[in-house]
Amino acid sequence: MKQPNIITTKSTMSNLVGMWAFIWSDEEQTKLHQTVFIYGKADENHYIVQAINTLTGEPNVAKLKTIEDMKDWTFVPTAELVDEIRADLEKHDHNRYKTDF
Repeated sequence: MKQPNIITTKSTMSNLVGMWAFIWSDEEQTKLHQTVFIYGKADENHYIVQAINTLTGEPNVAKLKTIEDMKDWTFVPTAELVDEIRADLEKHDHNRYKTDF
């Protein structure tokens, strides 16, 4: 499997807008609660976060979230990597992309 090149310069990754995130329902990050897309930035403290319907993959409700709200989320830079992680999670029934740092 080819390793995706997802790390870019600070100037292009300094903002969360356009990134994806996983919200887990347990501390071990094994049970996926929600996949979201960081749609926009309302102000310096709030981001517009679009929930993605788990069954259809279509956009669902959007909410304003702070960085504090997002501190335990797992951020992912591309939709392709989101799909890869979700497929792997379904296949292996546990999160092999989990990071402990």
